[in-house]
Amino acid sequence: MKPKAYNINGINTAKQAPREERASRVLPRGKPRGIKPSVGSSARKYESNLSYFSRSTSPIKHNAPLLFFVFAILFLPFVLFAADFTSSEPLDIELSNSSPAPFEYVRATAKSFRFDLNKSKVSWSVNGRVFRSGIGVKYIEFNVGESGSVTNIGVIVETPSGSISQTISVRPAGVDILWQADTYTPPLYKGKSRATSAANIRVVAIPNIVNVNGRKVSSDEIVYKWKIDGRARQEESGYGKNFIDVVGARIYGGTEVIVEISTTDGDIKAKNFLEIPAENPQLIFYEKAPLEGVKYENALIDSVVLTNQEIEIRAEPYFVSDMNALEHTWTLNRKEFETSGAAWNSVVLRSPESVSGRSRLELFINGLSGIRGRVLQSANAILSISFNESGILDNLFGL
Repeated sequence: MKPKAYNINGINTAKQAPREERASRVLPRGKPRGIKPSVGSSARKYESNLSYFSRSTSPIKHNAPLLFFVFAILFLPFVLFAADFTSSEPLDIELSNSSPAPFEYVRATAKSFRFDLNKSKVSWSVNGRVFRSGIGVKYIEFNVGESGSVTNIGVIVETPSGSISQTISVRPAGVDILWQADTYTPPLYKGKSRATSAANIRVVAIPNIVNVNGRKVSSDEIVYKWKIDGRARQEESGYGKNFIDVVGARIYGGTEVIVEISTTDGDIKAKNFLEIPAENPQLIFYEKAPLEGVKYENALIDSVVLTNQEIEIRAEPYFVSDMNALEHTWTLNRKEFETSGAAWNSVVLRSPESVSGRSRLELFINGLSGIRGRVLQSANAILSISFNESGILDNLFGL
């Protein structure tokens, strides 16, 4: 038996079928141009194979009318529904803010899918007076009035088939947001208690809604929708729920608050938002006198000169969440020491006799690690103390 022979591509070259037979096995979808079959049985066979292949691969062409009919039956209702869903009115007015606050700037834009507004004459009116008119005037900008007022916007579009008009009424309403952090401040402090890392915060909405009868709607008669950091708070939202308690962000972050209010019928709405930043606590030293008590009117900043033999210094950790949930470290001339009194934030210092000098007092505080986020409530303060010297008020750091 003669062995098989392979060329360099690995193709058997021992026996090759005639070229005409190989061409008839794999044929193109149509009759190739420029090829004329020779006269004979092989040519007739070639033509027969071509015609058979063409007939066997063209059912879609012959059944195209039927397929088009099936497609129309199945998908035409959805196409019609989508076109009808775009708008039920030939002319609409779209507001940049559907719930504007009092005296807010608003843009009204005419919308139509049936005719070209760019080629039509458009006339706008505000409270019955012509406001703007011209070819292709598709929008106007105006200011709304105070809470409870009504601004009526009208638009007329002249088309070849006639005039089309549309009106809309804008009733402004407002809502203010107030917040109060549950953090520590010393007695007689008149400022705002700030939010620190993971502090408890109460947020209150103050609505300003006047109904169609001119009566100011009470905060207990309004529906509130709260969102904290983009998440809806369903349990805290609802009728008459004008406040919400939240845990603030960690340090260097912020808590985003959004509130939407509306009357029970939904005719009047308002919306507002704010961001509550998380700040660091502040640690400030004060002198505590034996008879006067803590001198909150005079903070000890950077340095102090001792005029008596001893001084009691009190540290006030502004804006921490819990005075009793703090870790603290006192150092005197960079050496740690423990306070002898009951209050951790108060220390008594005595100057040695016949010795003058300066000392460096420092206190560091931070929240307990067991409370999530509170450990980031940290602060420190440094105070340079000059004793048995008078008139020393220069730079006392680095001692």
